[in-house]
Amino acid sequence: MQDKGAITAMTSMETEVVELAAGGAVRVTEQIEAWLSDLARSMRGTLAGQLDVVRTGRMQVSDDSKRAVLLEHASPATRTVASGW
Repeated sequence: MQDKGAITAMTSMETEVVELAAGGAVRVTEQIEAWLSDLARSMRGTLAGQLDVVRTGRMQVSDDSKRAVLLEHASPATRTVASGW
């Protein structure tokens, strides 16, 4: 089986790049179903981890425009936690 590389990040339609969480890189192999499953798991884990950081207020946002975008897309509960920024 030939290793064709690894996926280490995901890119949104708005061209935002999100690096997969530590240990989340996925090797692309000829076993398509296996690496696609691993990729889906890694993407969900990465996004869940980032949401947890935002939800618990542990995110350090120095740029006011980034903070505004985060709050614009946040749930009411997240906005409440983030109001302490």
